[in-house]
Amino acid sequence: MLDGVHAFFENYFGKLQTKKINDPSSKKVLSAKQVTSKSPNFEGLVITGEYGYETELLDVKGKKKPYQRSTTEAELLPFYFRYYIPKTGDSSVLLLQRFGTSGVRKTLGNNLLPEFEKQFSGVKLFITPLIPDGLLDKLMNGGLHAITLRKNTLPSDVCDQLNERSIEAGRMDVVITAKHGHVFSAILNKIKNILIGNDYAPIYDVIRIKGFAHDKTLVDIELGGKKRRIDLSNLTKLRAIIDITDDIKVAPNGHPEFESISSETKKIMNDIINTLRI
Repeated sequence: MLDGVHAFFENYFGKLQTKKINDPSSKKVLSAKQVTSKSPNFEGLVITGEYGYETELLDVKGKKKPYQRSTTEAELLPFYFRYYIPKTGDSSVLLLQRFGTSGVRKTLGNNLLPEFEKQFSGVKLFITPLIPDGLLDKLMNGGLHAITLRKNTLPSDVCDQLNERSIEAGRMDVVITAKHGHVFSAILNKIKNILIGNDYAPIYDVIRIKGFAHDKTLVDIELGGKKRRIDLSNLTKLRAIIDITDDIKVAPNGHPEFESISSETKKIMNDIINTLRI
């Protein structure tokens, strides 16, 4: 690893904690907080939000008057990150939280990469989606025993039966489980063909349930002795999206408790760097 890389990131995230970065071209702001550094790891929260359009905020419980957000106001969302930078080699591992369908990889990369190349002339830094070979091998060779189709919101008819006013009140999973001794080989072969480029069908053509428009397709594999959930919703851009929703504590504000997500991602990071052997 290049001399000064760890110091660069320490300085970069330090600046993000003291000053928000505003990018008028993308109409996005970027900052950070709760960043700690203990070589070879960084962790903290990257804060980002988009502005440039008006929107009305509604209290679904009806206790507050609607608020009209202006074009110069941004809704700021926190995204946890953990970054492992080994002392040797030319690869590192960055774990970034997703919140619903939102992520921070592109926004962070658009600001971070030019700053890195400015500091280290002639050297380029790439942030690319990754799924370790070990994960892929286990998916392809271990058999597919269960599939979870997840809808990020509740169907309206379910809301009516639960007496809920908002479809955002929950999510709905349909879990398809193979009986003992059986695997879903036909679907697995379909996935394999998409991965090797013989089939460009979207995941909805792999499996769908009439009347249930799911947002994610999840499968469970074993990594580091623990079951991990991988999101296969877009197989043409397969990457290690590991669902830890059920493994962490959620704070009253609807976001993960920092210590909880920190503890879980530490385990995942160790599993990944051991698989990649870096």
